[in-house]
Amino acid sequence: MYTSKKTLFVAASLIPSGALALSSVFSASRLSQLNNWHEPCTKGKCAYTSGDGVHGAFSSFIITGSSSALSDLTEAAGWKIDGCSNDWAEGAITVQITCDGTEEQVAQCDGLFEGDAVDTIVRLPENCGLGPFGRIAAITTSSTKFRRAGQTHEVTLDYAFDQITHDRGEVEFAVATSNSEELGNSLLSTHSLLSSFVKRSENETNLLARWEKTHQFDIPPINIDKSFNLFSTSIDCPAPTEGGAGFSASVSVDAAVKVDAQVGFGFTVGGKIFPPKINKMQVIGTLNGQAGADFTIKAGAKGVFDTGDLTIWTAGLPGANIPGILSVGPSFNILGSLSADVGVEAVVNTGVKWEFPSLKMAFPQDSGEQIAEANQVNTPFTLSVDPTVTANGNVHAEVTPRIDLGVKLLAGLAEATVYLDLVADATLGMNLEAQAPVSGDLSSLDASASASGCAKLDAGVHVKAGAKGKIAGVFDKDVDYTIFEKSINVFDKCFGANPTKRALVSPIQRSAIARRDFVCPNLSLEALTELLSF
Repeated sequence: MYTSKKTLFVAASLIPSGALALSSVFSASRLSQLNNWHEPCTKGKCAYTSGDGVHGAFSSFIITGSSSALSDLTEAAGWKIDGCSNDWAEGAITVQITCDGTEEQVAQCDGLFEGDAVDTIVRLPENCGLGPFGRIAAITTSSTKFRRAGQTHEVTLDYAFDQITHDRGEVEFAVATSNSEELGNSLLSTHSLLSSFVKRSENETNLLARWEKTHQFDIPPINIDKSFNLFSTSIDCPAPTEGGAGFSASVSVDAAVKVDAQVGFGFTVGGKIFPPKINKMQVIGTLNGQAGADFTIKAGAKGVFDTGDLTIWTAGLPGANIPGILSVGPSFNILGSLSADVGVEAVVNTGVKWEFPSLKMAFPQDSGEQIAEANQVNTPFTLSVDPTVTANGNVHAEVTPRIDLGVKLLAGLAEATVYLDLVADATLGMNLEAQAPVSGDLSSLDASASASGCAKLDAGVHVKAGAKGKIAGVFDKDVDYTIFEKSINVFDKCFGANPTKRALVSPIQRSAIARRDFVCPNLSLEALTELLSF
């Protein structure tokens, strides 16, 4: 979807010299004051702001360089442009530009030809292209002297800033983007983006600390309430008694996932468009709320199974795109998995649920304090099994809310995904000892049939962050680190007339699980006995 660039630019003359401070640049009330299409970007400094938090993240972009390397093709600089589409997003486009306007505006036209127009980075009009800036790839003109009013030139524009070859000095940039308007304000209100991220000032600002000082969160919550089947299979079984009918035994896992969370991110990067280089990058992510899932396992056949990691739900968050320079694509995902080694027919209702009042990460790891708090919330549990079987079993369930921030910089010079994971898990271990045999039809039990044994449910949470990919100057290989870990025992109970606590089977490692052939049961699921419920 095309978003107009109207009222998105901050002219260089409105930015305090030296500091380039953009106080409260994301504030809607300030945008109308700061963004000015009547001021030309011909003095080697220009800025661009965009985003409404819905269609795009609140973003600010600053670019600086010599006046011979950075110029302007808007009416403020004396140029009128024809033939440019407002949805031009990639590749090259050929347009006609005409020097026209007031005497003051026409006087700005010559700035485009300072040095050489080719390879000059130019600010684009609001109705030309999806990006705020483009590169002059070619120009047809008869002279390089002062351009008088009325002269028209054919210009080829693109976003291929990596193709710049001139020697007119460095062109530096800095970007800050966030899905929170308040965080956007705090990112830019105290220190200069250029001094902190381009010039690598010793007084670098801790973005996480700035978030801490932001008392209001304008981020809309994400609410998910979804039920679905994770796993299902069946086998054909012979008749349990001579002359009887065969039947089908199945194993199925159903899940009901609920998430109520606020997901926030902030991203800053600084470096050089020419020569291309990333000096510094910093990402922060926050996750506040609760997430959980209830699992219903109906094991009419015995065996081992693993659903593998499944994407339960995914949603894109408002991102930012500056063609040729930056693409930031954040998303919020819910992953889930369940593995089990069930040696007995059983119906298990269990779940995992955690509250996380405050989870915050900073990347790279040394760029800020990592903060985490999480509390386990009990979920209903029932266990119904075949009481005629002596067997062990275990079930391991995971639910993982994840923030992914995909970043692509400078036409692919650097590309990576930074993530924040909250892995919430529950592990059930159980052992059963038969107390009475089945009498008669296998589809029913003797009234005295019972079982004894023990069941144990543990829960844990593992908050981790990291990045995959490579951004030279920031990290050169995949990175991951733990922010917070917590494990608790939810219950450890024995049951039956003469319960004897035996060592519970240990959960098998996910990597060791391979589906094996399922075995037909002794009973139908309707004949199972409920042993635990709370």
